[in-house]
Amino acid sequence: MTSPGIPPGARRPSSKTTSPAYVVIGALVLAAVGVVLLLPEWVNGAADRVAKEPVKKTAATRIDPVAREAETANTKPKMAEEQAATPAENSTVILARQEAQRLLAEALKRQAQLENEGVRVWADAAFPPSYADVIKVLNNANALLDRQNFAEASTGFRNAISLFDKLTASKDQRFGQAMDTGMVALDSLEGEAATSQFQIALALRPGEARAQNGLRRAAQASRVRERMDEARRLEAAGDIDSGFSAFQEAATLDGDFIPARENANRLGAIIRDRDYRKAISRALDAVERKNFNQATRDLETARKIRPRAPEIADIRKNIRSGRQLKAIASLRTRARASAQAERWQEVIGVYDKILKVDRTAGFAIEGRARAVRIQSIYSQVRNYLDNSDRLSSAEPLAHARQVLAAANGLIGGGPRLQADVERLGVLISAANTPRQVLLKSDGQTNVVLYRVARFGTLSERRLTLKPGRYVAVGSRTGYRDVRVEFRVLSRDAETIVVVRCTERI
Repeated sequence: MTSPGIPPGARRPSSKTTSPAYVVIGALVLAAVGVVLLLPEWVNGAADRVAKEPVKKTAATRIDPVAREAETANTKPKMAEEQAATPAENSTVILARQEAQRLLAEALKRQAQLENEGVRVWADAAFPPSYADVIKVLNNANALLDRQNFAEASTGFRNAISLFDKLTASKDQRFGQAMDTGMVALDSLEGEAATSQFQIALALRPGEARAQNGLRRAAQASRVRERMDEARRLEAAGDIDSGFSAFQEAATLDGDFIPARENANRLGAIIRDRDYRKAISRALDAVERKNFNQATRDLETARKIRPRAPEIADIRKNIRSGRQLKAIASLRTRARASAQAERWQEVIGVYDKILKVDRTAGFAIEGRARAVRIQSIYSQVRNYLDNSDRLSSAEPLAHARQVLAAANGLIGGGPRLQADVERLGVLISAANTPRQVLLKSDGQTNVVLYRVARFGTLSERRLTLKPGRYVAVGSRTGYRDVRVEFRVLSRDAETIVVVRCTERI
């Protein structure tokens, strides 16, 4: 008879429940192979041998020499008694033996099933009964069977079967306990302890996502602890930025480790509050210095941290108002410079820009109106200066006098405009001064000067005419009439006009 729970050729089961992973895996594989290939044949063979042969001691049963001598001494009388037993008594013994063998087979079947389910990993002493406790009961029953104490052996096997069933029934509870204990170990960043618990959980429920995640987290526990310790040290030293980074690294290593996330969030909030206050302070200082571009950049930094902070809108209004005032001041300076240079059209353009920024700017409204008037008068003055011949006509001359009067009434027109106005006055005065005109003909042509006089035939005739446009007409019998248009200029000393009919009909 071999020891219970061990297929032929396999090692005797150990009562120890903790072993290295590779030993556990090897045992599980070996046990599974034994169950599938050898268990039925082995159990049936063991039963046949017990029925046919006297009880033999198993090789694995350890009995000290003194006990073995006592047992040998006791065995001989028993054998004699058995030989002297009645057929009815022999039948009872056989039935007891067969019952014990049946129960042994049933116990071995449960043992093999649990071995296949990783019982050596998850049935430890922390949660009774342990696998070692059940194996002990099974070994004790097996020893009783070896000594032909069939009734007691059957009782032991029934206890072992009951304990095996308890192990099976405790799987869910053991899983929950392993998960809870593993999570507690994770909370304390005890990676090795957590790893062993999640391995137990996975042995109970292979592929369980929570246990796999716990095992993954347990593998990072030592690194997470290192980063957490470093983060706390940095924060205590006042380096909250580096401390924040270390907490973030810990949270990245284990996204489910709440203390890492909470501390990272806490320091992150402190850093954001600090950066926000700094950005607001810089923005206000930049507004004070009228550096509105810098103020805008600092305010944008603050806005990214706290988009809905009420002071953001207030400072933005101040920046906008400051920009307008700065732009208006700059444009006003340009307008003054352009006015001093008497570039009145440019002055008008600058005031238009100011009014786009602030349409209620009174100085710009008044300044633009004055610049428009000066520009208008200046343009008319320049027009008469550039076309002084127009002053020879009565209507342009009258208008020029009006322009001259308006120009003399201007204030702040500038020296160049004043000089041009003086020149126009001279031209207007000259336009009223008669000029010498020499009228020549051939003595045979009748000469008429429209709106002046009919002169008849003449060779030369001197007269004075006011500057302006005139038309002379000559006529002669047998000849084609001639028409001569001429202008008397205010600047010329004498104007010569020749009127002759030379083309025969």
